[in-house]
Amino acid sequence: MAKLLVIDDEVEICELIKFYLGNYFSDVSTVQSVPQAIGKLKDNKFDLIITDLDLVSGTGESLIRYVRRDDSLNHATAIIAISGGREFDEASVGHCRFVKKPFREEDLIEKIKDLKNELKKESSKESKKSANEPTATHPDLMKLLKKS
Repeated sequence: MAKLLVIDDEVEICELIKFYLGNYFSDVSTVQSVPQAIGKLKDNKFDLIITDLDLVSGTGESLIRYVRRDDSLNHATAIIAISGGREFDEASVGHCRFVKKPFREEDLIEKIKDLKNELKKESSKESKKSANEPTATHPDLMKLLKKS
């Protein structure tokens, strides 16, 4: 059951995103402020967060930093930042993409696919890494494992 959280102080934008992505997510929650978003994040686990960068109640960047730092949240949650006024450096935050307003449904879908592929690659790397790491710690066993 994929869950989406949309944060934008323009209700119309929240409703548009919900309309565009409602068929892809089993649960779409919308809020208009950073404090409301934090409340939702504390009570729920989301697979994707879409946040406006320019909110009346704070910035989308501060919310993104909060998600990445707070130990009670999933730091790897995928995020799409949206803004009509400025750009955002996707590379500055892991698992994040930027979409400029006005946007189309296809723009959001493309970014979601990018994030999904990024998360798959990372998960695959972690699986391979842990599969190749020996679990034995005794020095003689470590020598044997290195020889084979």
